Amino acid sequence: MQRFCTDCGKPLASGARFCGDCGAVVAESSSASAPAPSVAPGQVQQPAMPSESATAIIVGRKYRYYEAKWATPKFRRSKQSWNWAAFFGGELWFAYRKMYAYAWGMMGLYFIDELCQAIFHYDGSRTLPLFCVVIPIAVGRMGNYMYKLHVNKLTAEIVATQSADYAQAELVRQGGTSIGAAFVFLVIPICIGCAFHFDEIRALFQ
Repeated sequence: MQRFCTDCGKPLASGARFCGDCGAVVAESSSASAPAPSVAPGQVQQPAMPSESATAIIVGRKYRYYEAKWATPKFRRSKQSWNWAAFFGGELWFAYRKMYAYAWGMMGLYFIDELCQAIFHYDGSRTLPLFCVVIPIAVGRMGNYMYKLHVNKLTAEIVATQSADYAQAELVRQGGTSIGAAFVFLVIPICIGCAFHFDEIRALFQ
């Protein structure tokens, strides 16, 4: 059965004692290579792997960073901690971390704002503070908590219900990051803006 590094989430070579990508020591675990026990009707199926290992695979090489953020007393008390990448990136950060529901939610707000400008003919500067100040601050403060909810949801859906082999493969596929998705969500608002302001843009080149 394929094993994965609990620090960076990368696949480990058979019998490896150290991760070839990040150099972390590989913990020996007899349960990692043991076949999954059959579950009798009425019994609760045991998780395919420890939740910490699953979280490390989902988060990837930034696992230690987010683990420290989630472990602070302030975060446990208020669910808030600052994330600069979330503050500056917004929907790009959501997409990069594969939190597509949040990314599409922010994109929907942009689209609704542009649509309302087209229908009601108000100046877009009226909503500029919302999109340039209020939302970025909210995402910067709550981004780590939203990411933890996302990670916990993936863990519950995959690890708790699937075999160890399938769970690891799915965690690698659905976890980690995606530069391509971030690029797509960079292009979409540009396309939305061009579509709603086509006449203004065309006038600039005449």
